[in-house]
Parts: sequence; C-alpha cells; structure tokens
Amino acid sequence: MSDETKYYDDYPSEPIGGKNPYYRCSSCGRSAPEINGSIEGHLEDCPWRIQKKKELDIKRNKMGETRKQEFIDRYIVTFLATWTANNYSFACSHGRHEMLENPPVEDAEFLAQAAWKKCEELLK
Repeated sequence: MSDETKYYDDYPSEPIGGKNPYYRCSSCGRSAPEINGSIEGHLEDCPWRIQKKKELDIKRNKMGETRKQEFIDRYIVTFLATWTANNYSFACSHGRHEMLENPPVEDAEFLAQAAWKKCEELLK
C-alpha cells in the first residue's frame, strides 16, 4: 500500500462532545468522517498534517536514495560480470590473465551514474 492510499488514524483525537459519537483531530478540529483517514482531510495548517508530510518526504527521499544505490550496485556488478565473461576466452588463449585482474571498475561506476541520471530524466 502506498503512502497516498494508506489510511491514517494516528493523529491526536478527542471526542466531539454532546451526543455526537464521532471524534475529531485535536490539532485542527476536523471530524473523523471529514478526515476519512486521509492526510489531506486535515486542515492545511494542521500541525499533525504538516509533521506527517515532513515524515513522508523524508521517507520518500531515503527510499529514492536506496533505489539509486541498488540500481548503481546492480549495474556495476552486471557490467563487470559481462566484461569479464566477454574477455575471458581472449585472456586465456593469449596468456593475458592479468587483464582479468584489472576490470574497468571506474568505467562501470561512471556508466552506472550516467544511466541512473538518464533514467531519472526519462521518468520525469
């Protein structure tokens, strides 16, 4: 379930009072039925809403950084494995095993960063 569709009921609440059976947000005063589990159901200046949005932004940024690092790591590993496989027969048949000990790691890192940047541009 994404953060946009998640049902949020962790805001501070209090009974509305009188004969009304519903609760309301203690921070902005909106009733539970008006809020309906949505962050946007709270008033824009609601302290709970503001704090929750900050928390979600931090979470999204961390997830984005994790995805970026996973992409780069996988790209580098795949690139180096492919390079080694493509050069193995040549190195063995020409007695140049040392070339397999020095794969182009810097090139792989550069290309991984460039590929991530291109993917970001295409997805925007």
